[in-house]
Amino acid sequence: MSTERWHLELVKEMNNLPVRWRPPHRPVCVAAPDVSSGRTLMAALSLLCRRGVGPSSWISSYRRDPVAFLLDAIGDAVNLWGPGPSLVYRNRAAQQLDLGRAQLSPYEEFTHAGHRFERRCFAFREGQADYVLEIIHPV
Repeated sequence: MSTERWHLELVKEMNNLPVRWRPPHRPVCVAAPDVSSGRTLMAALSLLCRRGVGPSSWISSYRRDPVAFLLDAIGDAVNLWGPGPSLVYRNRAAQQLDLGRAQLSPYEEFTHAGHRFERRCFAFREGQADYVLEIIHPV
């Protein structure tokens, strides 16, 4: 048993009173448009395929598409493979890696040019065509 004593002081700070009550912040949930996610992705990628180079390359319609903005700004390599298999879209990071098409496994780890990567693939169907979205991340 301790023989120590505690000394507490209550101090009235007049400068900080009264404190105004503010309700807690509630995040806003935005509903996705009532279209298929594949169609949304394809629309964003078609915008990015027409994108130019430099700071003036974003016209107003590009800036209003959050999926296109995200795909362009992401640092990971993103490839979209279409039927055939043909390369439909590749961002700048994927252009630098210059890898071929992956197998359809959902997750894969591999080494390329002395660096370790993980690859995630997602297959989906849009209309009559099958696509594979591939994201490659350095480990």
